[in-house]
Amino acid sequence: MISWNGYKTPVSFSLTLNPTYVTYTGSASLLDLSICSASISHAVDCYVSESNFESDHYPVIITWSILDHTPKKNKVNRLEPDYE
Repeated sequence: MISWNGYKTPVSFSLTLNPTYVTYTGSASLLDLSICSASISHAVDCYVSESNFESDHYPVIITWSILDHTPKKNKVNRLEPDYE
């Protein structure tokens, strides 16, 4: 649980074992940490790209799939508005 602007919220930490940074001497380090809300963690995937695209940093790819997500029902009945 972390506190952000006075609100406490559960978070999910995605940590990969693949290095995200390689020095010119060849030593590797894991520098990146991905954080998301626990409410969407079931739909988030995080991995390190196999290609560094000729850089010393490997990109971290984060995807969010909402295909398996069931949307919350709207509490407002838009077909029968209740105006007073």
